[in-house]
Formats: sequence, C-alpha cells, structure tokens
Amino acid sequence: MPARENHHPFRPRVPEPAPLALGEPMRLEAVSWLQWAEQGMLLLALSLTRIAAR
Repeated sequence: MPARENHHPFRPRVPEPAPLALGEPMRLEAVSWLQWAEQGMLLLALSLTRIAAR
C-alpha cells in the first residue's frame, strides 16, 4: 500500500532525496567552483565595460 500512496492523484509525487553518494560532495564542490568562476567573469566583464565607457 505505501507504494500506491506515492502516486496519489491529487498530490504531485515528490522524488525522495537520494542517499548521499561518495561522489556527491565532489560534484557540489565543482558546482560551487563553477558559480565562483562565473561570478568572477561577470565582475571582470562589468569592470571592462566601465573602463571602455570612459
């Protein structure tokens, strides 16, 4: 019966959080590094456009 409860017609099925795998912290760290690099590129572009606007 608990399996059918997951597919209740009036409630959207929410995927259960998967157990933390061994590679999960590395993947999260890589995502944070990507966000950090993207922010740095945005700041660089902003400063370059400000320099060019002078």
